[in-house]
Amino acid sequence: LEYGELRLVGVLNSGSETRALVQTGDSNGYTVKPGMLMGPAYGVVESIDQERIEVVERSRDYEGNILSKVQFIAFSASEGSGGKNN
Repeated sequence: LEYGELRLVGVLNSGSETRALVQTGDSNGYTVKPGMLMGPAYGVVESIDQERIEVVERSRDYEGNILSKVQFIAFSASEGSGGKNN
């Protein structure tokens, strides 16, 4: 799945652990936490906060240098602040 097909629908805080609820375009839901792999290039979930999920994709160029690309998954604009309440 491409990142454009994913949307953040909720954030759960339980003690020191934070998890996020992500919904796909076909209305399937998934729970993710920091350290999990996700996205088409197997990015690592680096952080989850009340506004978005940060996913870092790492790859190597032809010289062997490590390249990092940061992707964000956020609440959709149509949800307003209602989707951010926990």
